[in-house]
Amino acid sequence: MRFSALLLCLTMAAGCASGGATGASSAPLRNPDVITESELVSAPYSNAYDAIQHLRPQMLVQRAGSGSSSLTQQSSYAIKVYMDGVPIGGVADLRQIPLAGIKEIRYLGPTEATQRFGTGNVAGAIVIRSR
Repeated sequence: MRFSALLLCLTMAAGCASGGATGASSAPLRNPDVITESELVSAPYSNAYDAIQHLRPQMLVQRAGSGSSSLTQQSSYAIKVYMDGVPIGGVADLRQIPLAGIKEIRYLGPTEATQRFGTGNVAGAIVIRSR
């Protein structure tokens, strides 16, 4: 009786350990704030906006700014877009950027965007690196 209970416990423990390891390693890890060149090369989209909309739609979601205190103030701020460190406008301007010339697209949160580009980035920034 003891032997069969021990055998049952060992069998269950081995099954749990192998199932967890296999499931964890099979899923590729992606940074939710970065779209890499390899993803962009294989993307069937023509511009940056369409690629972001399909690959990382959360980048386009208006986030509440850390420097604002009211909902009306927060809604008046928009995500800014930078290409190679130069401001190019807002999210709508992403439609004018052809995908073929992009190496990487990255979302920066409000704090990181403000540290990198200065004030006025309370909703964060989308930073594009060209080839």
